[in-house]
Amino acid sequence: YLFLLCWLSPLFPWRHRLGIDLTDFGDIKKFLKEVIKMFNIGLNKVRFGAVQFSHNRRLEFELDEYSKRDDLETAIDNIRQIYGNTYIGEALTFMQPLFKKARKQRAGSVPCHLIVLTDGESHDSVKESAERLRSEMVNIYAIGVKDANEAQLLEIAGSKSRTFFVQEFDSLKNIKNEIVQGILAQTSKRKLYLSCVLSCNSCGTHTSSSPVIPAEHSPIHPPTSLFPHLPSTARNLSIHPSIPDHTVPVKSINLFLMYSLDYTNINMFSSIACEEMTADIMFLVDSSGSIGPENFSKMKNFMRELVNKSDIGPDRVQVGVVQFSDIKKEEFQLNQYSSKSDIFSAIDKMSLIGKTTLTGGALTFVADYFRPLKGARPAVRKILILITDGEAQDAVESPAKALRDEGVVIYSVGVFNANKTQLEEISGKHELVFYVENFDILKHIEDEIIFGICTPPEGKNFTLSR
Repeated sequence: YLFLLCWLSPLFPWRHRLGIDLTDFGDIKKFLKEVIKMFNIGLNKVRFGAVQFSHNRRLEFELDEYSKRDDLETAIDNIRQIYGNTYIGEALTFMQPLFKKARKQRAGSVPCHLIVLTDGESHDSVKESAERLRSEMVNIYAIGVKDANEAQLLEIAGSKSRTFFVQEFDSLKNIKNEIVQGILAQTSKRKLYLSCVLSCNSCGTHTSSSPVIPAEHSPIHPPTSLFPHLPSTARNLSIHPSIPDHTVPVKSINLFLMYSLDYTNINMFSSIACEEMTADIMFLVDSSGSIGPENFSKMKNFMRELVNKSDIGPDRVQVGVVQFSDIKKEEFQLNQYSSKSDIFSAIDKMSLIGKTTLTGGALTFVADYFRPLKGARPAVRKILILITDGEAQDAVESPAKALRDEGVVIYSVGVFNANKTQLEEISGKHELVFYVENFDILKHIEDEIIFGICTPPEGKNFTLSR
């Protein structure tokens, strides 16, 4: 068998210079507490620890020291700055025995992640110590603020997708969701991978001598050389955060955040992320003939599960559904049902239309459902979830952009023969595009979509004016 022991129980280190004032330090603590809120804290769930460093290292609290969110937040508030020069390489080396200790604390394969936060250039080499950690299956996220060396950040993380740079400390909140989404995506991929390795029901032959894949090289689809019969079970376009063409403003400190995730805990993120959410969510469902009755039923189950994981109510989440093929059919408007049971019943009553796929026309049609006349609310997030299994027979880019310009966030879920280029044209961002190879796999992306909905980018206006 193959154990992916990389996801251990982790911690966070950070380094402060004399240039970091109390306001910046407060922004750091706030950032840490906001990250913690995204997860289910507990000795058998997610564990957090903290290490602060300069030219010295100080363990602030152990992974198993606090098992409640309130206690963790108090511990973070009680952290006091240390000063000195920046030695990230030594700090990374300091983390190794902490990870080894974590391995012994919890049986099985528990994910391990390390977040490094720095505002300056390291006085020692970081590459070797970072590579050693990654070779031990530690996923490293590097956050640089202001004077941080971007080349060193990349050496630390080992991947652009896990490297972030901001100009001010108060901008840390702007990358919080991307980091947590990246962690969620990485863990989701490994769940699929490990499940296949351990069960080998559909993976072909596997032996204990097969190589362990380092965290930074682990793809969404495990290498076919190892598992020639492994089905493609995850979306093709991942939600990994990436460095934009232009740098996002934020500031820097050296901070290592590591936390352990229980492999069996499917809902990684805390329900707190969704408790206060208000949103108008429309499903736009492909009902063309290529889907067929059996897959149509699976698509309805997928919609039911997303609804079930949402906080439904007239002052929380509203849901509506429109079907399309070569015609458009309203199933129900946003304000028509205010309970999950009523929405479930309405979804169950949906019937397949058949015929061709005119997605562009459907995108234009559904725009009206985000306006007050169709039950939408002002100043509430507007989200469209498109589910399709084929290529649109009409243009999609222009009507999709019109929706996005009105503040609608579009998630595109493509199945089997869906055109991936069109999906990205519709969503406008690859991190909002999901692709699976059959309808049975839809259930594997439910949590990622809900997580994205519950933690949207900050500062966006989701109000339609008309």
